[in-house]
Amino acid sequence: MSVAQRTGRTGLLEVRWEAGRLVLNSAQSNQSFGSLHRVWAEVHLIV
Repeated sequence: MSVAQRTGRTGLLEVRWEAGRLVLNSAQSNQSFGSLHRVWAEVHLIV
């Protein structure tokens, strides 16, 4: 089920519920919320 859609620098980004998990989809990649959240949190700590 689609939660939100936005157009970003790389095209359409979509947040979806898939198999009970939030997933961020784009034309180039798909990322589950748990992994994505950990990566973004680490990047923000470095910057």
